[in-house]
Amino acid sequence: MSKTKFILSTASIALAIALTGCSLNSAEAYHNRGKAYYWKGDYDKAVSDYNEAIRLDPKFIEAYIDIAYAYARKGDYGKARGNFTKSLSVFYEVILVEYFIIDGPTIDFSVLDWRTDPNNVSSIIIIINGVFTDSRDGNKYKTVKIGNQTWMAENLNYDATGSVCYDNNSANCAKYGRLYNWESAMTACPSGWHLPSKSEWKELDEVVAGKKLKSKSGWNKNGNGTDEFGFSALPGGGGRSDGSFGSVGLSGFWWSSEGTFSRFMLYSHGYVGWYYYRKNNLFSVRCLQDYCEARR
Repeated sequence: MSKTKFILSTASIALAIALTGCSLNSAEAYHNRGKAYYWKGDYDKAVSDYNEAIRLDPKFIEAYIDIAYAYARKGDYGKARGNFTKSLSVFYEVILVEYFIIDGPTIDFSVLDWRTDPNNVSSIIIIINGVFTDSRDGNKYKTVKIGNQTWMAENLNYDATGSVCYDNNSANCAKYGRLYNWESAMTACPSGWHLPSKSEWKELDEVVAGKKLKSKSGWNKNGNGTDEFGFSALPGGGGRSDGSFGSVGLSGFWWSSEGTFSRFMLYSHGYVGWYYYRKNNLFSVRCLQDYCEARR
């Protein structure tokens, strides 16, 4: 998500403390306003609000992560690394101890990791891997939190109206997930998750893209990726309304909520692209967790 998308007026920054679509407590309100300041480029005010969020809720993991990003932007790399380290200890205390033992998490977070460019501390990205169980059919999906987004790390395999297995073969559903027309894709994700918008896909791109998102195996013609972030994109191919299928093993296509825009990856290239497709085509779905659900 680029800073140019957050040309914020004073009024919009003030509203950011209240208008987020979530039921806020004070710590979340300060955190949200801090993020608004961050994207405006006012890192001092962002740090101030993040610190207030942490004071009100010392176990607010995302506030430690975001304040670290802000310190990095300010050039204070010592405090940046210190807050990333603190987020690790809070993670283990809150998620692995409190939620796992007492409440039992909706997503069973099991691994916390990060990636960093040694020449640029502000590129540190927190990665949290977990498992989500879809209550509709009992299917379990690996999940990955990359930066501020939590994604399913597998294609959706929910048997919704308007969805099929590639080549009408159930083995392909087990491997690649189901293929959906756009109308079906819009409502296929479980409660608390949604079909990502084009801008949400682009936010992921600004963190990591291309071969780093591709799975390490499954792509034909030497098209495998490095899967450095656990996203594990597979070449599930696509289908057409006439019942034909194509490109499995060679290409992957994923719907966005913006109608006919579809995201694609090819075996022959390391980049991620966009193309205009008819809504009755059949493509894969990757669900993104709702922001409010991620904060519960």
